[in-house]
Amino acid sequence: MRKHTTLGKPKTIFQGRIYKITEVPAILPDGSKKIFELAYRAPMVVVLAFNNKRQLLVTREYRERYTKYFWHLPAGRAESKNPKAGALRELREETGFSAKTLHLLYATTAGYSWPVFAYIAANLTRAPLPKDLGEDITVVPMSLVKAERLALTGKFVDPFLAYTIAIAAFTVRSKGWKGLLH
Repeated sequence: MRKHTTLGKPKTIFQGRIYKITEVPAILPDGSKKIFELAYRAPMVVVLAFNNKRQLLVTREYRERYTKYFWHLPAGRAESKNPKAGALRELREETGFSAKTLHLLYATTAGYSWPVFAYIAANLTRAPLPKDLGEDITVVPMSLVKAERLALTGKFVDPFLAYTIAIAAFTVRSKGWKGLLH
């Protein structure tokens, strides 16, 4: 039977509004010791919102750190007990729309130390909320085919968002729009 790494008690070394970093002492199978650093954040939501023309509401967001604009989707922090409410809030803040229809596309923790929820939104109505301070976001409606092309050619630099768009495009190709907007 293979021995496994034994983890000790985590110690929080940073606690912010969104992120938490911990150090965890570990004893490896060979008996040596190591410290792991683990990052956690609040659960995350992303929304693929479709208008009545079946156009995806993609955003162009300015990122100060890089001093340029990036293709993005409405996304952000979810309420831990109700990610659906977080998805609706992010949609309203970043696009100015609310959705009468909101379906979970998928939920995962794969590759992250926090839950991620991807939603499909439809039957949109105008219902803006104030953007977070400093946000520079422009909504760009486009076909799912164009968004997929941008995702697959690296124009969406966030691989999670590119993956989410690819899942939606695959679902439409294999099951039709009803399979996506059920």
